[in-house]
Amino acid sequence: MKDVNFNAYHATDRKCLDGILKEGFIYKPNKEHWLGNGVYFFIEYELARWWYKTEHKNFGQKIKNPIIIEVTLNVVSDNMVDFRILNDYNWIAHKYNQFINEIFEYGTPTQPINYNKLRCSFFDWISNAYKIKVVIGSFSKYKSSYLKSNLPIKFQLPYIEYQVCVYDNSIIQVCNYSKGVI
Repeated sequence: MKDVNFNAYHATDRKCLDGILKEGFIYKPNKEHWLGNGVYFFIEYELARWWYKTEHKNFGQKIKNPIIIEVTLNVVSDNMVDFRILNDYNWIAHKYNQFINEIFEYGTPTQPINYNKLRCSFFDWISNAYKIKVVIGSFSKYKSSYLKSNLPIKFQLPYIEYQVCVYDNSIIQVCNYSKGVI
């Protein structure tokens, strides 16, 4: 068990800054969040910048006056899952198999599985059952609007995008935010 500290970046609308500085980050629950219900960050500043420049909607609110907030995340390693680490990946895969087996003990679903909802439910469960405060998830990208050029898929060398989902605000320390045009 050791302390882990790293910086991450969150893009939002400037109108949210005062509330975040006073009350911390607040998320709107959604049954299809990628890594469960929490506050999302990018490991790379450039990806946070891309996110606000792209036609994404922030849960129904378009970002009109973008700001990027840099935070330091301080967490004990036992309360963190990092998909970049083999042991963590194997642990999550094992827990997922347990999770899915428990679900299917009650019978096979009669309707197609919505994997977005299943994934979100799994991460919500993992954060509660094992006191996980943060997950660093990896997403393979062969094509994306932020990639200036692409390697052939046959190379099998995708860009790996990392997103961070924080379930517990106590590990977040706001250390900087962009001022002026970003």
